[in-house]
Order: sequence, then structure tokens, then C-alpha cells
Amino acid sequence: QRKIYEDIRKAGGKEVVNDVYLRDPKQSTFWFVGKIARCTGTTSLDYAVLRQLNLIEEHGTRLRPVELGRSFRKLQVWVAPADTELEMSQNNPTV
Repeated sequence: QRKIYEDIRKAGGKEVVNDVYLRDPKQSTFWFVGKIARCTGTTSLDYAVLRQLNLIEEHGTRLRPVELGRSFRKLQVWVAPADTELEMSQNNPTV
């Protein structure tokens, strides 16, 4: 999976990559759980997330079992531009 991600990013640049966050709808904290890459022109961001939704949720609940585990199947998925983890952690509204 990592190799495919790197190949897509290399071919498409930062425009085809997004950071992925999960959030329990009852909480205000967004948890960074990884990145997603897609082929431009053939796959939208929404479709890429939809196709991997179960994987994203499972991965996130394993990373943060206390914070996210009880809300499995109810989690909100949010995305941000690639490589903006630092800006997101600082609550930068321009992201």
C-alpha cells in the first residue's frame, strides 16, 4: 500500500494527495490517521475516501482506541490538503 501511495504521489504531485482525519461527532478533536492518494482524472477525492472508508475507520480506531474506538461506524472523515498536519495542529484557519 505504501509503494502504491508513493507511486501515485510521484506521478501526480501534492494535488492528488490529502491528509485524512477522523472525528467522533460527540467530540471537537480531529485525529490525524493518515494520507490518501488518488489518480487524477479518474478518481475523485470523495470516491477514494468512500472506497477506503472501512479501512480508514479501522486504522483510526486502532491508532486511537480510547478516543475513536467506541464510535466505530459513526466517525466523521475529514480531509485537508497534503502535508498540512502542522498547520492543522495549530488550528490554522487557512487550511
